[in-house]
Amino acid sequence: MPTTSAEELRDKWGVEIASVRLSGQGYFVDFRYKVLDPKKAAPLAKAEWKPLLIDQATGNTLRVPTTPKLGSLRQTAVQLLEGRTYFVFFGNSRGLVKHGSKVTVVIGDCRIENLTVE
Repeated sequence: MPTTSAEELRDKWGVEIASVRLSGQGYFVDFRYKVLDPKKAAPLAKAEWKPLLIDQATGNTLRVPTTPKLGSLRQTAVQLLEGRTYFVFFGNSRGLVKHGSKVTVVIGDCRIENLTVE
């Protein structure tokens, strides 16, 4: 079931969206979320859950890049901390997502729709 409201996101997943922005001269989409309830938010940091970002207008899907030196460009944690902001970088090397794009972020069972890229 889609998660669309800030209230649903807080109640079910224990997070609030901090930002969704283009970064690295548009080569990345930087998604950040603040943890309000570490227990509820814990699944979002599972390494086995592979995040996706979907451009709602085109259906294009962006994934989290993995580099040999840095590994996956997202934060995973054994234990999330309340009040801390975590990030996920989605590769946008082809410039598919632009400022103002409406996107959906999917991390495992969590689906966050209608986010606007800053």
